[in-house]
Amino acid sequence: MVSLLDILPAPTKNFEFGGHIGRKPAQDASLALQQATPESTTTAPKRTALIRRRREIPPYGHRQNWRPSHRDDFGDGGAYPECPGPQYPRGLGQGGSRAGNALATTVDENGQVAYDSVLKQGLRKDQTLYASHRDLVPRDTTGLDLSRPAPDVVEQTTERTREALEKLTSQKIAQSNPLHAATSGQFDPAAKGGPKYIRYTAAQQTVENAASGATTRIIRLHEMPTDPLEPPKFKFRKAPASSGSPPAPVLHSPQRKLTVQDQANWKI
Repeated sequence: MVSLLDILPAPTKNFEFGGHIGRKPAQDASLALQQATPESTTTAPKRTALIRRRREIPPYGHRQNWRPSHRDDFGDGGAYPECPGPQYPRGLGQGGSRAGNALATTVDENGQVAYDSVLKQGLRKDQTLYASHRDLVPRDTTGLDLSRPAPDVVEQTTERTREALEKLTSQKIAQSNPLHAATSGQFDPAAKGGPKYIRYTAAQQTVENAASGATTRIIRLHEMPTDPLEPPKFKFRKAPASSGSPPAPVLHSPQRKLTVQDQANWKI
């Protein structure tokens, strides 16, 4: 059986890839082409063997001009603090290829590149985008029946439209009105203090609201029983009186000098 090495010509040069910081792992592999000794110079051609060379790491103190560039240089340990430069032991911190926000190239029904795919990002279902010249070309109406429909067809279409609008309106009204458990017969909605059931639909559907998969919820509203012996929760403070009319003036006698006779009168 003829192998691939027998078919390929013999190599003329041997290449050895040296380590370089920032190379890819495929480029960092040091492969040496070693020429094998032929069994016979007349019958067997020259063969080559692909041998992976073992990376030699200089000992500590002799690494001034050496830089680790391959995963095999780190072995099972970490980085070399005496060797300046970026080092990624076992690929830690190197990071992989990050997926960008570039869109894939798409084509239309005619095989042309659809450049409007960028504009259609985040477009709602009820929105229509006109981004090509074909959207401005008027429609060919040849062969279309543009005559007025019969009166019975108009009446049927009007009836279907009215029923569809009534259905949508009734659904909107039912969602806005509170729902009571009148069919169960357990509670009387008109009774004072009885529970009430309200349908709640969030205006903004967030991840927290839609965690259970439900867009609407039924809320049971009832009054909590109060403990008559519970201390009051609020402290009522008397509001200060508003400023009314100014107070009446107090009439005093004019000040007089205190005499010796007055001082003697105050002594009991």
